[in-house]
Amino acid sequence: MYKCLYKICKFIKNCDGVSEVVGEVLLTGIVVLFVSMISVFVFSIDRPADAPHADLQVWLDETSDTIYLKHRGGEPLAVDELKVVVLVDGTEMVLSPENVSAKLGGNESWMMGDVIEIGVMADWGISIESGDPVDLLLVHMPSKQVIQQMAVTVS
Repeated sequence: MYKCLYKICKFIKNCDGVSEVVGEVLLTGIVVLFVSMISVFVFSIDRPADAPHADLQVWLDETSDTIYLKHRGGEPLAVDELKVVVLVDGTEMVLSPENVSAKLGGNESWMMGDVIEIGVMADWGISIESGDPVDLLLVHMPSKQVIQQMAVTVS
C-alpha cells in the first residue's frame, strides 16, 4: 500500500511541463475565439447588389429626333430595376421603369434583340440640333450603378 501511495505522491509532485501545455491550449483557444469572431463580423456584412451586365447599342435618327437603344447581348434586364437618363445639351430627361416597360410593350424584362425607341421631341418636346451633345445613361436602381454610359451619334 505504501508503494502505491509513493507512486501517487511522485506523480503529483512531478508536474513539470504541465503549465506549458495548459498555456498552449489557452492561447490556441483564444486565437480560435478571435478568428471566429472576426469571421462572423466579416461574413455578416451585406454586399452591394450586383449590377447586371449587358451590351447595348445606341443610335440617333436626327430627322425624327428619336434615340434607339438596342439590347445586343448579355443578361436580360429586369425593367422594374432600370432607369434611363438622357442628357441633351445639358438638359436631363428620365425614363422611369414604367415608361421603359411601356416602350417595350409591357414586357417585364428587356431581352436580347429588343429595341427601346425614345422620341425626344414627342416625349419631352426637345429638339436635337446638329452638334448637340447627347449622352445616355442606363442605371440599375437596386445597386445604384450605371450599367452603361453612351454618347449618342447622329445616324
